[in-house]
Parts: sequence; structure tokens; C-alpha cells
Amino acid sequence: MNVFNHPEFANHESVHFVHDQASGLSAIIAIHNTNRGPALGGMRMPGYKNSDEALTDVLRLSRAMTHKAAIADLPLGGGKSVILGDPKTAKTEGLFRAIGRFIESLGGRYITAEDMNVSVSDCKIIAQETAHVSGIAAGTPSGGDPSPMTAEGVFQASQAAMLERFHDRSLSGKLILVEGIGKVGWPLAQKFVHAGAKVYVTDIDPERIERAIAELGVTRAPDNILFEQEKLDMYAPCARGAAVNTENVARIEAKIVCGSANNILEKPEHGEILRQRKIVYVPDYVANCGGLIDVFYQDHGYDTTKVLAHVHRVAYERNLEILYLATKLDHSTNAVADAIAESHFLRKS
Repeated sequence: MNVFNHPEFANHESVHFVHDQASGLSAIIAIHNTNRGPALGGMRMPGYKNSDEALTDVLRLSRAMTHKAAIADLPLGGGKSVILGDPKTAKTEGLFRAIGRFIESLGGRYITAEDMNVSVSDCKIIAQETAHVSGIAAGTPSGGDPSPMTAEGVFQASQAAMLERFHDRSLSGKLILVEGIGKVGWPLAQKFVHAGAKVYVTDIDPERIERAIAELGVTRAPDNILFEQEKLDMYAPCARGAAVNTENVARIEAKIVCGSANNILEKPEHGEILRQRKIVYVPDYVANCGGLIDVFYQDHGYDTTKVLAHVHRVAYERNLEILYLATKLDHSTNAVADAIAESHFLRKS
């Protein structure tokens, strides 16, 4: 494993391989860029096949967090941490305390928060060893969990995409596929239903699908619905990354791609392919900015009205600007968003 030659290394400031024999901890922390401030990014434990997969994920995610913080005008850099192991069996207090001690040793260059399979309660254990953890503020509507605000941002981003594609921001009557109905996909699907959309759902957990059908009034997604012509108005990937990939990018038939998943595009050039196929793609770190904005305000005076206004400013207004510029310049939306973000973080604030 040669980190410096890794295709996703992208000039990271540092990559830390963490091991604690007593707790069984094996983890990687990647700090991409701190020009704008400390690197903030969640901790996830999805159950990687091997350390190579974990390294690729943490490098891509930390770089995306730098872009997200910059596009959201936050005084933060980008970082991420990933834990190897089965989240169903390997999560212990000792493991989270061990990684908390290592985060503390970084001296504030990296701030963590919850992400896939790492909860508010897990982060509170980490907080026993370090002050450099967010997403645990008891005074917020969700008790520190940024997922509801992430869903709010994706919902607003989808309205902007609807306005771009259909010249009307309404979701009423639109056919939407939500892939992954977890902590963000669930409230997002709920918002779509309340907005009058016809919502299809899919998930790796069949029981979660059944519960969503019963409680949200959604419909189980038929096989191959993503590839049926003139069927879907929007595809919302809300699970793991690379939802748009080499295998499917030429076959997706949704008119819009907008979801909460990080790194939706397997490769940057897939954004250009979507553009050429007249599919509106909302860059993922624009759509899912709400969670980062939420955890930032948890540490800087949380006010729901202020947080919602900031999310709207990025997920709706800045998103409309990106969509407009992409059309005007004949560029992919991800290329336009990257250029805007990089103009902010490639120089010190």
C-alpha cells in the first residue's frame, strides 16, 4: 500500500494509520487541507472488505469535506476518519476511547463527528478523551445528530434541481427513487412524500424497506427502475459512494441525480457524461452540506433559524448558481462546483 502514489491522495496534508492492540482498533484518519481552519469530518465504520478499500474511502471523503466546507463558506478544512471492523460486533467503549486519545494527540487539526454506523452515543464516548469532537450538542432539535439537517439540505437542493430541469421547483407528482433509507434517506423520503412526490425506496435491509412502506407510505422500488426510460424524475442515492459508476452511467434514465451520499460519482468524468445525456447532477457536497453546517453551529452558537438560513443559502441558492453556470459554460456541474470550492481553499483565508 503506497499512500503517496495512491490515485486519491490528492495532496493530503497527512494520513494517520491508527492501531491499538488492547481495544482492537484499526483506523485511518486523513487530513486533506487546513487552509481555512481545522479539518472537520465524520467518523464511519461501514464494514470494509480490507484496508485498501478503507484507505481509498477515507482519502476521497476527506477531500470532499474540504470542498464541502469551502462551498458552504465555513472556516473549516476537510478530514475524515474510518474504522476497520464489523460495526455489529467490534464497536466497544475501549475502541472509541482509543481513537479519541489519538484524535487528541493531533492537537485540534482534526475534529470528528458521527457518520455511517457511528452514533451520537459513540461520539460522546470519544468526547471523554478529546474535546475535538462535534455532533453531540444536547440543545439541538436532534440531540446533536446532523442527519435531519442533511436531509433538509438535500430536499432544498432537489427543489433547485427541479427548477433547473422542469422550470418549477415543486416535487408534486414527481417520481423519485431513494436508495438507502437510513438516518438521512428516511427523513428525506418523508419530506418527498409530504411534498406530494411518488417515492420508491430500496435498501440492503429488507426489514427497513417494509417499515418505510408501512410508516411513510412509500413504494418498494421495482427491479431496474433506474434504467427504465421516461420513468424516474429523480434518483436520490443516500447510501455508499460511487452510485454513478462506469457500469451504469450510460444507462441511468433519471432526469435528475441528487442525493445525500458522499462521492456519488465514481470518477469526475461521469459528471460530464451525465451532462451530455441531459441529466441534471447536483454535486454531492452541495446537496449534503446541511450536516456539516449543523455540526459547525453546534460549536458556534446553535440557532435553528440561523442554521436553516445557511443551509438554504448553499443547498438552494448556491446550487442554482452552479447549475446556471454549468449550463452557460457548457461544463459539468461537478467541475463548476470544484472550481468555486478550490478558489476558496487553495489559498489561506
